[in-house]
This record gives sequence, structure tokens and C-alpha cells, in this order.
Amino acid sequence: MRRAEAPGSAVPRPSFGRCAAIILLKPRITGRSDEMDEQYDGT
Repeated sequence: MRRAEAPGSAVPRPSFGRCAAIILLKPRITGRSDEMDEQYDGT
């Protein structure tokens, strides 16, 4: 996760917001919080 860009790229990047929402709402949805983060960030 690149939080350095969060303050400026968080708004135009729905993927980041969606990923954050998933982690915040269900941090242990399947125990793949990190995997999801990497996939979204890499996309």
C-alpha cells in the first residue's frame, strides 16, 4: 500500500477506496487482506 499517494490519489482511485473499505469493513473476510491489497495496488 502506498499511503504516501493516498491523500491525493485516494479520491480519483476507486480501487484504493474499495480496497480500504473491504479491509475496514471485513478485515478477516477470508484472511487474505494482504493479498487483496497487493492485487488492487498492482492493478
